[in-house]
Amino acid sequence: MGIRDWFKRPEPVPVPTFAETEALAEKELAKEYSESFEDGVNQAIDLLDGEEEKLVEPEVESPAKEYDVGDIEVDVLLDDEMSSNVEINVVNHIDINELESPLENAEIVGDISQEVDM
Repeated sequence: MGIRDWFKRPEPVPVPTFAETEALAEKELAKEYSESFEDGVNQAIDLLDGEEEKLVEPEVESPAKEYDVGDIEVDVLLDDEMSSNVEINVVNHIDINELESPLENAEIVGDISQEVDM
């Protein structure tokens, strides 16, 4: 262990400081972010450049004939004797007891073969 060994030994590796480590990590994160941002932009451009999907327009049902008069002239609209649609499709029930029960004719389906009272 003399002076010769002292010259042959490897030079000590300097330990990076916290600031150096943080700066290196910041550079790596910035690089990863820019790459992922570019990938996202490229994907968006590819989607926009791709073929457009043809959307099927839903068919619009025409209103019931009793509500829709159809083509009409302005003079008819200004007429004072207009009909009212307030009473169309109004159902009047005088007594609730006269109404049928929705379960009156129901069939029993399933494991229970007898009627269950609740």
